[in-house]
Amino acid sequence: GAFIGGFVLPILGALPDAAIVIASVSGPIETVVESVQVGVGTLAGSTVLLLTLTVAASMVYGRCDLGADGEARDLRRVKEGLDWTGQGVTVDKDIMSQAKIMMLCSVSYLVIQIPGFIYMAQIYR
Repeated sequence: GAFIGGFVLPILGALPDAAIVIASVSGPIETVVESVQVGVGTLAGSTVLLLTLTVAASMVYGRCDLGADGEARDLRRVKEGLDWTGQGVTVDKDIMSQAKIMMLCSVSYLVIQIPGFIYMAQIYR
């Protein structure tokens, strides 16, 4: 279990991304810059797709019936089909604190991204 989760899955996730970047830089030097930009964009899109699919799958398969107060009634039983108001995923305090840390890390990327937007706006004027 730990071998697959810690070793095999990261390699399976990284190999397609590495292949895309390597393929994007092959060819004449004049087109390498544009190819690298396309490759990095594809790399970011691939990572976002993998994260979105895992979170969505965990939400669908980890759902349980919710009571009127929004708390889980029974973690083992789920009604048939999807009920947008009667089913959901509940979290504990550890998950909430980790979500805040992730949001803080995500906001920190703006430190790099905002100057990049300004630079690109000046180039394409």
